[in-house]
Amino acid sequence: MKLSLEQIKKISCGLVNIEEKNGCFRLNRFTDEQLKLYKEYKGGYFFNRALCSSGIRLAFNTDSTSLFITGITSYGTSRTYYAFDVFVNDKLIGCIDNFLQEFSDNYIEQNLKLGEFEKRFNLGEGTKKVEIYLPFSVIVDFEEISLDDGAFFEPINRKHKGLLFGDSITQGYDNAHVSNHYSVAVSRLLDVDFVNKAIGGEIFNPTLANLKDDFKPDYVVVAYGTNDWGTGLTFDEFFKNCKEFYCNLSKNYPDSKILAFAPIWRKESVVENWAFDFKLVGQTICNVANTLKNVTFIDCYDFIPHEEKYFVDSRLHPNDLGFKHYAKNLSSTIKDLLNL
Repeated sequence: MKLSLEQIKKISCGLVNIEEKNGCFRLNRFTDEQLKLYKEYKGGYFFNRALCSSGIRLAFNTDSTSLFITGITSYGTSRTYYAFDVFVNDKLIGCIDNFLQEFSDNYIEQNLKLGEFEKRFNLGEGTKKVEIYLPFSVIVDFEEISLDDGAFFEPINRKHKGLLFGDSITQGYDNAHVSNHYSVAVSRLLDVDFVNKAIGGEIFNPTLANLKDDFKPDYVVVAYGTNDWGTGLTFDEFFKNCKEFYCNLSKNYPDSKILAFAPIWRKESVVENWAFDFKLVGQTICNVANTLKNVTFIDCYDFIPHEEKYFVDSRLHPNDLGFKHYAKNLSSTIKDLLNL
């Protein structure tokens, strides 16, 4: 039973629309207006990254014994590895990936094959919950998603909806498996489906924060700062962008709970001859958050141990082990702050 576009839309979480073209369909996390911004902003440098499927999840109950997926992956980021993680009743049963035989410690530097993919999964007997986590690193165009003929299935929706803004770490760099990303743990904790607006390399962009989505988010998570510090901005430029970003968000979503994350540790954070002290990033975000009634500050600097083994590049981007620490510490802190 090949699922229709309308059926796929009902079971898709973390997207704003579905685009159908040349017999394929693509799940988009940015609105047309936001994509237009990234097509024009910095000469379109971030545009393909905006087309990646970061944070999108298919979730449904079914009695189908099998799941078949086929489609095409294409370049979206500098990372060519990818994985679709498939869960049944909260247990990982398999993946669609391009690194099974070739994976190594330097996977972020490998040039792996993209293009057509297909795989059939055995889901087992009886009614079960199925979740499919899409990759952050590539553009995905599906050709078909199928279940057994006549199978029962129904969408699974979380109680809340939310927005997730950030840079490469929030987009997903450098999880080997996207289901280990910190946003997955936070989503479960808060019972929220996030639409992930993160872009690798991005900084506080007040224009993006001013472009509203067509729903009212219960939660908004913001995690910028490391690129604002690391790409040569002056402190005054960083402060202006940061303040305007949060003011725009607070104005657009006055009833949302906005969580303002300070960036995690990075190896270069102790360098003294930088544009400004890295500690000022978290302090500034905290000061701005304290001026807005619906923004809560969270200091994430120590949420991953300050050791190279937790970072795939030894300095900035967490690996799966690092993200597990990040997810655990974030979840504990948010639980306490929001009295959950």
